[in-house]
Amino acid sequence: MSEGTSARSELRVAAGAQAMDYLVTMPRRVVTVYLPLGVFLFVLLFPFYWMVMTALKPNEELLSHEGNPFWVHSPTLVHVKKLLFDTAYPDWLWNTVLVSVVATFLSLVASVLAAYAIERLRFRGARYVGIRSPPWFTGCSSSTRVWR
Repeated sequence: MSEGTSARSELRVAAGAQAMDYLVTMPRRVVTVYLPLGVFLFVLLFPFYWMVMTALKPNEELLSHEGNPFWVHSPTLVHVKKLLFDTAYPDWLWNTVLVSVVATFLSLVASVLAAYAIERLRFRGARYVGIRSPPWFTGCSSSTRVWR
């Protein structure tokens, strides 16, 4: 390596070590890392907690204004039993799974065939295909063409 390259890499290492110095003390680490991470986890997981608590509550607790709304006092599986055995929900779930698997498979087959055609076949304007295609056209906002 040349002297300029090694000096730049040493400067980069020193700048990287200096850039993380604010995380050395525990109070700063709590404020900059753990507190935002805790808030993020709470916002992410609270809806799932609320769904489970609502599913386990009996009707009287669901409609009552007394007591703690974040805790179940007498859990029951009546709502789950009604959903699975008294409605057509299992049929709807199976239909959703079937449609999503078939749509994913067809999309994958079409994408592979299109990628093969773009890469192997030579046609006018082939080097510009895929460079500026909009996200709604490709289905992926980060699609780019890799140049050789």
